[in-house]
Amino acid sequence: MPTKLSLMKNPDPFVMDKDTVKKAVADFLLSKGFNCDALLKAKQPGVDVKAVKGGINVFVESKGSQKIGAEPNEVFDNSQIVTHLAMQIHTLMRYAQQNKGDHNVFVLANPDISRIRKEYLRVGRMVEQLGFICMWVQEDQTVKVEGSEQNKLMQIFSPDKRQVELLFDQEESERFIKFLRNEYSLGESSARDAVGRINGMLNRGIYNGENVFSPKMEAAIIREYPKSKVDYILALKRFISFQQKRRVEIKGGW
Repeated sequence: MPTKLSLMKNPDPFVMDKDTVKKAVADFLLSKGFNCDALLKAKQPGVDVKAVKGGINVFVESKGSQKIGAEPNEVFDNSQIVTHLAMQIHTLMRYAQQNKGDHNVFVLANPDISRIRKEYLRVGRMVEQLGFICMWVQEDQTVKVEGSEQNKLMQIFSPDKRQVELLFDQEESERFIKFLRNEYSLGESSARDAVGRINGMLNRGIYNGENVFSPKMEAAIIREYPKSKVDYILALKRFISFQQKRRVEIKGGW
C-alpha cells in the first residue's frame, strides 16, 4: 500500500511518477539523436518508450516512486517497489524474447532514489547478465545510464557525443538502407533489420572493414547466430558490396 513521505524515517529526497520518468528518458534519447515513438498515455498498453537510431532499437520499461496523479506526500511503499522492479524485469525479458538481435537495447528506467537502488542492487548482477541497461532519472530530470562494461551498446549513451566507432553512423546507415531498397527491392523494415545485423557483427568483431567475405566470417556467423545465420551472412555480403560501391563513388568524387 502507498505510504506517506512524512511518516518515513528516511524520506525520499524527491518524488517522481511514471509519466515524468518516461518524458525524461525520451528527452534524453532525443538528445542522443534517437527518434522516439509517441509516448503512451497513463494506462495505455505497450512499450513505455521506444526509440530507434541507425538500426539500434531501444525498449524502455519505466516506473515511478508514486502513482500518477497522487498527492505530493504519497509514495509507493517498499513492497510495491519490489513488485514494480520484478514487473520491469519480467516485461523486458518478454520484449527481449519477442525482439531478438544484438541491435536491441532493453532499459529499466526509474527515479534515482536510494530505496529503488537498494532493491535493484539485490538483483543487479543478474540483470546485467541479461544485457539490460538502467537509466536513473535525477531530480532535475537528467538521466544517468548504468550497465555492464561488457555491454558495448552502452557506448551509444556515452557522455562523449562522438559516434561510437564500432557502429557505422546514422548517415552511412541511411545510405545502406537506400542501397538495399534500390538494389534488392527490400522494404523499409527489412532494410533496417539488415542495419541492425551489421551493427551486431561490428559489435562482436565478426566484421572489421574487410573488402571480401571470408570463410572465417562465415564460421563466426554460424557460431554466433546459428538460427539466423542465413540472414546474417546475406546482410554482410550485401554490406561488403555496398562498401565496395561507396569506395568507387568516393574516388570518383561522388
